[in-house]
Amino acid sequence: MQRRLQRRNRAPRRRGRCVVFGYHYVHVRDRVLHRALRPDHPVIFGRADGRGQHPRSVDHQPGNDVGRVCPQPAVGGRGHWPDLRPARAGGVRARFCQPDRLRLPPRHRGRVRLVEGAAHRGAPGRGTWWLTVRALLLTTFYPPRWGISECICTAKLAKALVARGIELTAVTSNFDPAHMSRDDSGYWSEGMGRVIRLEPPTPALFRRAVTLYGRARALDAQVTWLWRSAYARARELLASEPFDFFFTRCEPFEMTHVGWRLRRATGVRWVACFSDPYPVFLYPPPYRTGKPENLYHRMQLRLLRRILRDADRVIYPNQRMTAYMKRVLGGDIAGKIAAVPHVGWNEAPQPPPADGTVEILHAGIISSPRLATRLFESVAESARSLPGLRERLRLCFLGQNDAGLSRFIEREKLGGLLRAEGQVSVEESLKRMQRASALLLMEAQLEEGIFLPSKFCDYAVSGKPLLIFSPERGVVSDLVGGRSHPGFLGQTEEGYRERVAEFLAALAAGDDLAAWKYPRPKEFSPEAVAEKFLDEALA
Repeated sequence: MQRRLQRRNRAPRRRGRCVVFGYHYVHVRDRVLHRALRPDHPVIFGRADGRGQHPRSVDHQPGNDVGRVCPQPAVGGRGHWPDLRPARAGGVRARFCQPDRLRLPPRHRGRVRLVEGAAHRGAPGRGTWWLTVRALLLTTFYPPRWGISECICTAKLAKALVARGIELTAVTSNFDPAHMSRDDSGYWSEGMGRVIRLEPPTPALFRRAVTLYGRARALDAQVTWLWRSAYARARELLASEPFDFFFTRCEPFEMTHVGWRLRRATGVRWVACFSDPYPVFLYPPPYRTGKPENLYHRMQLRLLRRILRDADRVIYPNQRMTAYMKRVLGGDIAGKIAAVPHVGWNEAPQPPPADGTVEILHAGIISSPRLATRLFESVAESARSLPGLRERLRLCFLGQNDAGLSRFIEREKLGGLLRAEGQVSVEESLKRMQRASALLLMEAQLEEGIFLPSKFCDYAVSGKPLLIFSPERGVVSDLVGGRSHPGFLGQTEEGYRERVAEFLAALAAGDDLAAWKYPRPKEFSPEAVAEKFLDEALA
């Protein structure tokens, strides 16, 4: 192999999983880059210090993803491996020994983009170049047109990828239905990538025909005219620009169906992302039955299995949901399923309420399955026994609330303790979290909790004490360590009454509440989630 590498003008030859081109090498430290370029792109190795390296020193391990470079003799015959982790703002980093003399075959020149490092923020200096990964996002929801949970989760991931250095293009809709809320937070003004918003086709009769045809094809009543326009625009983009992969977000199902058609038509790598089980009948009780109930449900499930067989990766937000969907979808798809959590956001610390109110905040939707009236009564009873807290304590619900909550407040005359304040923007919600004394999470009473609430990810990175009303067997219980976390209440009255009283007493006394916080907030940071997503998407 050493003799062959000495032949400078020799045609490229494969060594394991890499291609070596004469004397021109690139030192690759990040395996995400290698995966992004494989199998259509060459991977070239060279010395990391940019001064050039004789081919004899290349120590490539056949079958490994990474070739090692030995700039100097070292103990045990191994070379020094310098730390070349990718910088946060500059994409994936690689150094060329002779960047001005690097030559690539014609079929690769349009795929591998070389950008001088000095043009990027945080670039380490002269001699360092960058190879950028490009991604295409297909989503029905994208801020600020939509202010619902799925839209916010999609936008958080998109911003994390852009901050990571990914060149992101998002294809979405430009219509703004009156029944859907907008989110006018300042977060959406930058860092969203290139956004292509599609207009509804005209005339209305044609738009209606497209919608009905799409619903018949996808077996989903939520499909709109967008599927046809998104498919045409995305196929045009994939044909004209060198994207490394594209990914879709579900809810509604139309973009997953579009992704399937694009994967079959173009062959570009496709990652299908889901926040919850789909179809919706797979939700466990008390939401749904968790299994198909009729012929239509069985047809939906059969179509989903057929579609996901062509996906390169299927991503759900936690391990319990992946296990649940593996059982549902079958073994031929199970190997493609991976878990990547939601992104957690937080705001700068905010001053507490000026009137001295001690606020326990629930941020997010309160629906009937999540309405735990006995928990509210326990909070009220415990507060009455604490004179210093009784008049100042408020349990606030920020977001879309079920009518049952308002009826309960009026019936039990708990207006002094419980407050339902309605929906606000994401920015205002995060600021309210920082003003609160503690944060409350409420989940439906499930036999097994397979959901990862997106608000819990925000709670985790907020640095605030947590009170967690969740199933004993569930995702949140796994994350916090179950009852080893003092704020984990469980969902039985015997289990949470004593813990609520203990927490309120510590709050009234001004004790240190660090033990009630989430212990590993970095798990949900944008940087960590973006890394994990890329690792799975390009695996």
